[in-house]
Amino acid sequence: MTVIVQARAILDGCDLGTPRDLVAWAAGALTLCHAVHLTRIPLDPRHISNASGSWVPGHRGTSVDDLGVQVWDDKDNPANLGTVTAVPRISWARIAALVTLDRVGVQLHQRILAAVAARGEHDGVWDRPDQHGLAAWRDIEDECREVAALAWQRCRPDTDLQTDLFDLIGQR
Repeated sequence: MTVIVQARAILDGCDLGTPRDLVAWAAGALTLCHAVHLTRIPLDPRHISNASGSWVPGHRGTSVDDLGVQVWDDKDNPANLGTVTAVPRISWARIAALVTLDRVGVQLHQRILAAVAARGEHDGVWDRPDQHGLAAWRDIEDECREVAALAWQRCRPDTDLQTDLFDLIGQR
């Protein structure tokens, strides 16, 4: 199961009894799922940028702002999105605390930096058949997402709840 699928499942099933670090991990993995977000390790909450919200199963979603990630729920009133009172805002500081060089590893961090450097070196010409075209850009973006997913997988907190949660949804 991919990191994104795991993160969405955790956010869909979370409540006040879900370990905060697991919710923080899921929120971070879902909103910061690209290598550009992981160039500075440890993450500095003041430099997290370009994160975006996302839909998760069960009519839940996330929204992001300068303070962190908010999980919201529209099950009760589909016409008026409300905030989930059972899932408090997850601060960027809490998410950032999960991503350390000890967890990510030096070699993977070097891959992250190389992927972001390749992204920056692409000249933005999409219709040429050579290495600078659209196929090359897709390869670069695939690598950026892959290394980010590996990093988030390594930073996932170890909790018994995650095992129980995945048993419940039948995806382990």
